[in-house]
Amino acid sequence: MDCAYLTSNAGRSLVVRSPVFFRAHLFIREMHLELKRRVEESPIWYDSLSDEVLYEQHGDFYRAIGDVLRIDPILLTNTDRHRLFICTEPIEHDGELIPGLSLLEQLMGYEYDFSVSVVGDGPIVLTSGDDDADLIAACHLAFGENAIGFMERFSRKKLLQMLEQVANLTNREERLKEQQQQRDKEMMEKNFGAVEDGFAAMGVSVNF
Repeated sequence: MDCAYLTSNAGRSLVVRSPVFFRAHLFIREMHLELKRRVEESPIWYDSLSDEVLYEQHGDFYRAIGDVLRIDPILLTNTDRHRLFICTEPIEHDGELIPGLSLLEQLMGYEYDFSVSVVGDGPIVLTSGDDDADLIAACHLAFGENAIGFMERFSRKKLLQMLEQVANLTNREERLKEQQQQRDKEMMEKNFGAVEDGFAAMGVSVNF
């Protein structure tokens, strides 16, 4: 998503947009990581009922980020302030509920990576260990002399989308093959599910 719609204490709708990468993102990311580090010391940081206490203790971080986003955190409802800065509704992973990423993290293009669950599993990824440094390097490789201009104009999320499309167009045949394989897999799983449901309706238990 490129923007989030929130509600003020007065019932007004407020819009927060994805921060531009070079102009705002790097500062916001640094401040937000420190905010998250501090609030996660609270045993119930993930519960929106803790919002008032967290804001009272760490308000300077909320306000510093809010200044860049051009939104006053104190105007937000407790629930929306918590969703924007701390976390959203829980999501399920491996049979457990974990806090959803904050709206701010989602606006900046971050997401959970569940592709690697154990050490040594999954594809090998070349990385500097810093997501933003990796993005800057990728932009210079993909966009050449236009890289700086793009990073001063677009959000991190938009830059990631552009890089993904560059990769799609550069390796078009391979990407189309991957997408077709994924579509075939999803269709097969859907068909198996429909067959199982049909047998279940007849009182027959089957294992594929």
